[in-house]
Formats: sequence, C-alpha cells, structure tokens
Amino acid sequence: MVVVVRVGDQLDWLPPSSQRPCVRWIETCVNAHLGMSYSLRCGLNSVRSTQPDAVIIVLADQPFITAKLVNHLIDTFENSPELDYVANAYGGVIMPPVLISRRLFNAIQSLEGDQGASVLLRSPECRGVVIEADSSLYFMDADTRKDFETIVTQWTLNTDR
Repeated sequence: MVVVVRVGDQLDWLPPSSQRPCVRWIETCVNAHLGMSYSLRCGLNSVRSTQPDAVIIVLADQPFITAKLVNHLIDTFENSPELDYVANAYGGVIMPPVLISRRLFNAIQSLEGDQGASVLLRSPECRGVVIEADSSLYFMDADTRKDFETIVTQWTLNTDR
C-alpha cells in the first residue's frame, strides 16, 4: 500500500508505523494542491516499477471501507482479467475504491487538474464492472467538519451494537 500525501502533511492522522504493517511507503506529492490527477499519477508512478497487474485507488478519509469490499474488487478482476476496471457504486454513482487495470495506467498519466479516474471509467472504450453496494455508509468521506461529525456519529452507532 502506498499512501500519497501533500507536502507538509505531518501524518498525525495515520496510526503509528507499528500499527500499519500494510503501508509499504508514504509518497509525498509536491503537486497535490493542483488536483486529484497529480496525486493519482504520483501514487501510480511510485509502484510502476513493481509492474502490478492493477492498482486499487482508495481515499484515506473513508473509514467504513472494509477488506471484504476491496477483496470483492480483486476477486472480480481475477475472475475477469480482461476488464479495464472494477468499481464500486451506490445509487448508480461510481465511488472509490476502484480497481484499475494496468491497461489504464497510461490514461491515468494523461489526466489533468482535479480529474479523477472516474473520467476514464465513463469512456465507452473502457471495459469494466460496477458493483453496487448495499449501503452508502461505505462511501462516507470526511471532506468537511460536518462530514467528520457525521462519520463519528455513524462510527459510534456501528461499534455500539
């Protein structure tokens, strides 16, 4: 796993390194302030030398993403390796995490500004599968303070059961 961060990120939102053995490296993206496409390229460039068959793009501020959700993407791709992507959706709207095949790596390199991978997934040239999730909870992210407060409330409700 590669964690792409902005310059100056103190990483205080990450657990201590002893509690995150799956993180291989932290990649600082000097151009992250210019938009999502720069962070995507930065992360992809950091793993390209390992020649992966695919990458999974996940947002760090989505605390309800589960291993089961991610593994479903991987299993779907392994069963249909001809796919360019396997994506999650809720209410028909594609949302991360998204698995991107190596066939789309060059296209990711051509994204500009705040374009995310969803621009590619809407292309008629891309072959993919969209997996509809049964809950919007998975895709909650903390873009604002209000979002964060809602997540804290939901987290409490889900852990008190």
